[in-house]
Amino acid sequence: MAHRLFVSIMLPEALALRIGELGSPPLLDRVGAGEQAAHRLVHTEHLHMTLVFLGDRHKNEIATIHESIERAAAGQRACELHINRLMTLPRRQTPRLLAAVTDEPSSLMEVHKRLVSRLIKPVLREKKTTPFLPHITLFRYEPGTSPQPVDVQLPEADRVTFAMSEIHLVESIATQHGAEYRLLRTFALA
Repeated sequence: MAHRLFVSIMLPEALALRIGELGSPPLLDRVGAGEQAAHRLVHTEHLHMTLVFLGDRHKNEIATIHESIERAAAGQRACELHINRLMTLPRRQTPRLLAAVTDEPSSLMEVHKRLVSRLIKPVLREKKTTPFLPHITLFRYEPGTSPQPVDVQLPEADRVTFAMSEIHLVESIATQHGAEYRLLRTFALA
């Protein structure tokens, strides 16, 4: 049986509520993003930052995946992430989502690089990948809409800072009501 896996930074409920507010119409109006095309909000309990999407993996791979994540996290320091802008993604195509974008502290970028090296490159050597942009998806545009691109700095008062002190291996389970996430393991940073 295949397990749909990803490595992420999961957010505590209070922080997820605060970050979710960044996609609210009053804030979007205030920062000049204006009214947005039809969209579906990401449920608060699903807000997270994906570090690496692993796709469908067989149960017998999970022990090796745990070891690879543990090694990728080894010696990396916890750090603060600062959400400082809102941006539609992808940048060079019709936008599919609005994201809260963070800065790129070296510890986060090194963990991502190590995860890709250990978990993705051996599987997808030929696939062209896009550069990692640390972000949290706030909402997804409905298919068939033509949203205007957004890339705005948040005013200082609306910026959100949070700690990256651990990373998580998560399974995405498809249900009739959408995806549900199940935390499989947490890996602490130094």
